[in-house]
Amino acid sequence: MCKPLVSIVMPLFNKANCVQRAILSAINQSFQNWELIIVDDGSTDNSFDIAEKTISSLPDVYLIRQQNRGPGAARNVGLSKAKGKYVSFLDADDEWLPSFLEVTTDFMQSVGEKCTTVSTCYYLNRKGSSTVDFWRNNGFDDGMIKLTPMSDIEFSVRLLAFISPWNTLAKTSEVKKYGGFFDRYRCLYAEDAYLWLKVLMNESVGIILSPHVIFHTQASQLSHNLKGPHPIAPFLLDPGGIRDSCPSEMMRLLDGILEYRAVQNAIHLAKYGDGKNGRSLLDIFPPSGVRRSFRYFGRFLTIIAFAYPTLRNLKHKFRNNGIWAGLRM
Repeated sequence: MCKPLVSIVMPLFNKANCVQRAILSAINQSFQNWELIIVDDGSTDNSFDIAEKTISSLPDVYLIRQQNRGPGAARNVGLSKAKGKYVSFLDADDEWLPSFLEVTTDFMQSVGEKCTTVSTCYYLNRKGSSTVDFWRNNGFDDGMIKLTPMSDIEFSVRLLAFISPWNTLAKTSEVKKYGGFFDRYRCLYAEDAYLWLKVLMNESVGIILSPHVIFHTQASQLSHNLKGPHPIAPFLLDPGGIRDSCPSEMMRLLDGILEYRAVQNAIHLAKYGDGKNGRSLLDIFPPSGVRRSFRYFGRFLTIIAFAYPTLRNLKHKFRNNGIWAGLRM
C-alpha cells in the first residue's frame, strides 16, 4: 500500500452519540488518499465499541486505546503514528463535508512549501448557518497570511481563534516541529491554541472562506458547554514554550496577543464573580500595545465582579417571568 498523503487523527472520549457520524464524514471524503487514526482517550461509555464496529471492514483505519489524558495527549499520540505529509484533527463530535480534504489538500499543494496550515470556514450545528460573513466582516479573505511585527493585535487574536483542529489541514512535519498540542495536566481548554500560536509567530497560514465543516457545539462536552467559567488558557498559564519558539522581532506582537487574551479571560472570570483571579491575570501581563480603554474596562469589571452573579440571577428570573422582555421593549 502506498504512503497516504493525509493522516486524519480523531481523539475520542465519551462520544457514543456522534462518533459514527464523525467517522463516516471522514471516510466519505471526495479525496481518498488518507489514513484514519482514532485514539480513544479512556472512554467510559461505548464509544470505543461503536468506533470499532464502524471501521471493522475498512483498510488504513487504526484504533488506539489509552488511559484518559486529555484531548491534547490523544492528538499527540495520533500525530506520533501519522505517516501522511499532511495531518488534520477531526474531533469526534464534529463533521466534515465531503469536500474538506479535497479543497485543503489542493490549496496546500498549490502553494508548495510556502504555507504550514490551511483552515476553512464552517457551519454552526447545521448546514445553512455559515460563518463566512462573520469572518469576512472581521477582515478575512481567501489566501495566505503571514503575521509581521506590525500586524494588528486584535486581528491576530481573531486569526488565532479561526484556526481549530477540526477545520485545519497542516504539514505533519511542522506540527511535530512545534511540539504538537499542549498535553500537560489533562488540559481541556485551548490546548490547540498553544500550538497554533507558535505557528502564527513563525509561519504563513492559509484561509479558505467557504464552509467545509459542521461544528456541532451542542455535542461538545468542553469549555463552551460549561456552567461555570472556562479554565485559563495554557498559553497564559505557561507561555514559556511559546516565547522560546518566537523570533525576537515578533515578541512584541506576541506580548500584545497574550495581553489581549488575558484581558478577555479576566472579563470572563469577572462575569462569574471571580474578580480576584481576573486581576491577578492582568497583573501577570503588563500593557503591551492593547487599547488602554479595553484594558481599563477589563480591570473595572474585575473590581465590580462581586455583583455579577446577582445580576445574572436577576436577569434569569426576569426572563422566566416575562419581565426581561418588557424591559427591552
